[in-house]
Amino acid sequence: MGVPIFAATACCAAACACIGVHLVARRMTFVGSALTHTLLPGVVSGVNSFQPSTPIGISSFVDKPVSPFGTNSSGDYVYRTDLPLTTDYAVLQSTYSALALRYGGDPPESQLEALLQVAVRPTEIGFRAGTKRVVVLFTDDTYHVAGHGAAVGITTPNNLDAVLNGSPAGTGEDYPGVAQVAQKLVDEAAGAVEPLTLSN
Repeated sequence: MGVPIFAATACCAAACACIGVHLVARRMTFVGSALTHTLLPGVVSGVNSFQPSTPIGISSFVDKPVSPFGTNSSGDYVYRTDLPLTTDYAVLQSTYSALALRYGGDPPESQLEALLQVAVRPTEIGFRAGTKRVVVLFTDDTYHVAGHGAAVGITTPNNLDAVLNGSPAGTGEDYPGVAQVAQKLVDEAAGAVEPLTLSN
């Protein structure tokens, strides 16, 4: 099975500035096992071979906690910053391992909204001024896009800020669009959005 991974980053050639890496993941059966035991250590090793002691953080997502996308009673959520950038990789791994399994209510999930939140929360994430910001998305499913919220009466366009409007959080505005999120990532990273794929 392939795990789609999307990286939003400025050029990371040898001459670039220091980097900070933030992982965005949903705790799932397959990805949970692979990421904890193979991919996560591989990411840590890879970035440290390029830049020793690279700060790495992690955020997670499920989906909007409203049926059929997800449910509040199951603990579903649009986005959460679980660990700001850190060089304590034992804490990084334990933080990911502690994420509860979440499945949402339908196959598409809130990856785009999670990427948007990472883009607009640089201070919360721990990105420092002048560093190259790398965002890596781990997912095994497709994503909701702008317009999908109308199925449950969510018609207010996403305003692309750091506030998850509504109660429960994230249910007061629609999903963002692909182009909107890509532009936010480019604006914040001062770089490009490049799709990558890894297979286990």
